[in-house]
Amino acid sequence: MLNFAFIFGDEVRQHALDAGARSAMAGNAIWSLAVTAGFIANAAYCVYLLNKNHTWRTFTGQGAGGGYWLGGTLMGALWFGGIVVYGMGAATLGALGGIIGWPVFMSINIITGISWGFINREWKGASRGSYGYCLVGVGILFLAIAIIASGNAA
Repeated sequence: MLNFAFIFGDEVRQHALDAGARSAMAGNAIWSLAVTAGFIANAAYCVYLLNKNHTWRTFTGQGAGGGYWLGGTLMGALWFGGIVVYGMGAATLGALGGIIGWPVFMSINIITGISWGFINREWKGASRGSYGYCLVGVGILFLAIAIIASGNAA
């Protein structure tokens, strides 16, 4: 739904441009609305579940050290940074930026996650078939990126 917000939020982007935002950064006005709306719904549901399951101690009890909070904060900042960079790149691609850029962005997210999984040995103990299946999927994603890139170049 984030990409739909980006594609159909051109009026918001135009208001940002009229207010003096640079073209590459005007998409952030769309992100601020879309991400805030998503946060409200997700935060409300999380609070509901934390109350229902009596699991607040997971975040406030012993063992809920600052490292976890720092890691969560870093993940959020990196994720949002990626969204901002995607918005800048999609804006430079023109009218098809949201259509071409989103599958490439999501593919890169998946490939990066899988790569970090291999680096951090999360795949330790997985079967050879699982490795093969995963690598075939990554290969398909790279092929899709190449096809999208060659189609955009034409």
